[in-house]
Amino acid sequence: MKNLKTIKTSALMLFCALTMFFTACSKDDDPKFSIVGLWSFIEADAEIYVNGKDFVSYMVDAGVPSAFAKEAYNQFKVQIELADFGDIEFKADGTFAQTDPDTNETYTGTWEVNDDNTELTLKDSVEVVNFEITKLTETELHIAASESQKEDIDGDGKLDTIKVQMVFSLEK
Repeated sequence: MKNLKTIKTSALMLFCALTMFFTACSKDDDPKFSIVGLWSFIEADAEIYVNGKDFVSYMVDAGVPSAFAKEAYNQFKVQIELADFGDIEFKADGTFAQTDPDTNETYTGTWEVNDDNTELTLKDSVEVVNFEITKLTETELHIAASESQKEDIDGDGKLDTIKVQMVFSLEK
């Protein structure tokens, strides 16, 4: 009987210890990494939607042969994937500088990350761009953004909604 009581007491103590351990470890204990530093763009991807349809489906519905629509879309994707976006430096004072490797022109502005490291806002003299931070570690940064505009792309007199979703992967 004494062994059973000892086992029950040990099990209860283990249960209490595990409960305290798991409730003490919360998401707030996850490390918060900073984006301050020099980051290199290593990969980019984009998706295009027109009036809520993916680009290829929209073009096929508009009468463009499927093979041509797919080829046009693939060429666009290759251009994005091969583009050299250069490096961007996020400085501790809340400013950034990005140099276009093709023109050697430097773009500057301010940056801000929200408290839970899920949103990055870049501001320059012309625009404000909001990114969702999908991954942030000491050496990796993945950001995503989308932009929409209205334009009559099929000549029917009605404005079409064109939405481009971009995803960038960067590394320190």
